[in-house]
Amino acid sequence: MDNIIYFCETKDHLQKIADILIKNIDSAFVIICNTSKKNNNISLNKYINTCISKAQEKSADILLGGVQNFHKILQIDENLFCIEKFHGFNFIVLFNKIFYKIIKNKHLNNVNLEDFISEIAENIFVMHPFITLEPSSSGVDHYERSNIIIEDLKHIRKFYRS
Repeated sequence: MDNIIYFCETKDHLQKIADILIKNIDSAFVIICNTSKKNNNISLNKYINTCISKAQEKSADILLGGVQNFHKILQIDENLFCIEKFHGFNFIVLFNKIFYKIIKNKHLNNVNLEDFISEIAENIFVMHPFITLEPSSSGVDHYERSNIIIEDLKHIRKFYRS
């Protein structure tokens, strides 16, 4: 996975992400990760690539590796869910079709990145099980509540399908 941008900035997120997108304007997607550590796990990379391919087939604007909170959820594939809004993410795949929407608004200051992306993106997907490209140093998993909810939804769907 050579196209991961490790992004550790704490302010002016939108401007910095827009600058990254401008530099990668011909890419099919860019992965923005809020860590500085590279992942070398081959099976994890395979899972990410599979989810990216499926999300592209389904016209995703973005794909999240995990979320802290979300609104309205619909399972669209074994490991993909479509959500309406989100808060908190460990990494985000931005597909080319949303690049221009972000770039043209890069001048906005003090914007909440999650709210902004939720508003401009038509197809927001999240992969499940969640993954992180950086192990939690605090021992607290901020994504656990959402992870449990999605796991429960998968079990409910499986029950009603049988």
